[in-house]
Amino acid sequence: MRIVAISGSLRSGSSNLALLRVAARVAPPGMEIRIFEGLGGLPHFNPDLDLDGAHPPPSVREFRDLLAAADASQPGDAGGRDSRRNVTMPRSSSETNRLVGLSPWPRRDIL
Repeated sequence: MRIVAISGSLRSGSSNLALLRVAARVAPPGMEIRIFEGLGGLPHFNPDLDLDGAHPPPSVREFRDLLAAADASQPGDAGGRDSRRNVTMPRSSSETNRLVGLSPWPRRDIL
């Protein structure tokens, strides 16, 4: 099964992205988790890019190709056309930090 995972954070040290990388590394046999890291290169939503004769930017075409190749998808509606959405919804940052062993604060023992 091919899954596309997307972190909504563009920060280079994102704990959500770290969690996705761990998930991709420990995925069971037969499961491939591909992390899309080009979110910052996508343009703002513009349905005019899909009008007849229009040519979406290469970043949009590459993103759509990645989603189309994934097995984990949810059909959606994009102006009458089929689309596939693959979204990983992160939990809170503190929960993500705990899961991947990161903490924004130094660890202190409480007496």
